[in-house]
Amino acid sequence: MKKQKMYMTGVLMIFILNLHAQFSVGAKAGLASSNMNINGIIGDFLPGTSNFHGFTGGVFVEIPLGNGFYFSPEFAYTQKGSVFNPQTNIGIGNTDIPIGLRITNQVNYFETPLLGKYKLNAGNVNFYGEGGINLAYAKSATLKEQAIILFDFDVAKQNIDLNNQFINRFDIGGTLGVGGEYIFSTGTRLGVGLRYNQSFRDYIDLDAAADVKNKGWTSQIHVAQAF
Repeated sequence: MKKQKMYMTGVLMIFILNLHAQFSVGAKAGLASSNMNINGIIGDFLPGTSNFHGFTGGVFVEIPLGNGFYFSPEFAYTQKGSVFNPQTNIGIGNTDIPIGLRITNQVNYFETPLLGKYKLNAGNVNFYGEGGINLAYAKSATLKEQAIILFDFDVAKQNIDLNNQFINRFDIGGTLGVGGEYIFSTGTRLGVGLRYNQSFRDYIDLDAAADVKNKGWTSQIHVAQAF
């Protein structure tokens, strides 16, 4: 019995060490280009919004599952939002002068993507596809107003109360992405990736008046090290 326990303990230790040796830990940073879908009565009367461009960055772990499949949880900070830009042109002589207002809504999220990943190896290069769910919590948000008369002039900037009953601080969405990475002889990997994210939950819920959801793309550069 004692020998059997020692044997099982040894097998377990070898399994853990082998699995640990395949773990990868990395960091990533890049550009997040996002917008907000506005549906409902209010959305029918508002002009379309344009994309907000912000920063995204975080850390991740890759856990091998076998046959090229990995489980990759992450923790990231991402700036999302949208830009509302109603404006018109006033003709003076032969020149059109833009006059309007730009309203930028920025929401800063802590995110935890839980992704499945499949890698295809081609020598020193990996190509991969990934997908899964994205859990997020809105840490803070701001509303910035700018007047447009030939140039942009800052008018006001205010913090948004995320504890408002119409705002959901917790978000859940879906993520799909593709990318590639180069593998150095040291086991370090340097890669690039592109993702699309779509929220399933409303950021703002005004019943029939308006439902607002986050959506957007992220392009990232990452570096990872296998242990």
